[in-house]
Amino acid sequence: MSDRETQAALRRWRDTGASEDEAAYLLARLRSGELAHERLLMAAYLGHPAAGLALGSELGRLEQLEAWLAAQGRAAQLDELEGWIRDWHVAEATLALGPLLSWPFGGPIQWGSDAEPEADEEPPPPFPPLVRWAHGLAPWGPGVQVRAGWAAASACSPLLEGEGVAGRASELLDRVAAWLASPSDPQRERILAALPLEGFPEEGTRARSAARAIAELAQFAREVEARYLALTVGRTFSAAREALARDDSPEAGVEEVRACVAAELVPWALAGHE
Repeated sequence: MSDRETQAALRRWRDTGASEDEAAYLLARLRSGELAHERLLMAAYLGHPAAGLALGSELGRLEQLEAWLAAQGRAAQLDELEGWIRDWHVAEATLALGPLLSWPFGGPIQWGSDAEPEADEEPPPPFPPLVRWAHGLAPWGPGVQVRAGWAAASACSPLLEGEGVAGRASELLDRVAAWLASPSDPQRERILAALPLEGFPEEGTRARSAARAIAELAQFAREVEARYLALTVGRTFSAAREALARDDSPEAGVEEVRACVAAELVPWALAGHE
């Protein structure tokens, strides 16, 4: 498709503002090579309506997540990743590692093992949809995973106003942003130097969940590896959901987390960069 046709599609979308016309513009960019398929797919995964229309793979509410994963052939890959995460959880519980202690990869635990449970053993409970959605970002790489976690944690930051931990939490978010701008070992070391995050707000408050979201995000600096980042970002989303929730229902805060992540990542995905 020529640049002239792409520009014509852009003008139509700007004139109407319709998702269908934006989808046509995105398809024009895809066909011209200006926009990579994986970027467009990521925007669809994040719930961007026009990207979903363009690919015929809309992911509106998380009730559609399993069907979306199956349609894209990514369900088995995510199940394997979550087997590894469950092994990590078992290691923490059994060995009392705690969330702030790094576990050496390649150790005695067989991460992601596909051993069948004993006959009388209950299958593990599924991860909450929001956490599974966080895990599903892994194929797009560490930069996307950390950026998603940063967006969710940053949305929680206003809840810390007036808390003793606010200044240190803001500094941590700034250091994560610096890593996103220029990923490097020195930037990771600056994040680790700001841990642990001390002076947490009172137990059971939204402010405490906000502080926990930021602290969980910072754990990515211990090991920039897609599986570990999936675990870290899943925990960040979970804490952010609790912080942003307006009531105690399991669904409260879910769409708020998804919205702030999409607001950060969709423009980035559709910018067309590699």
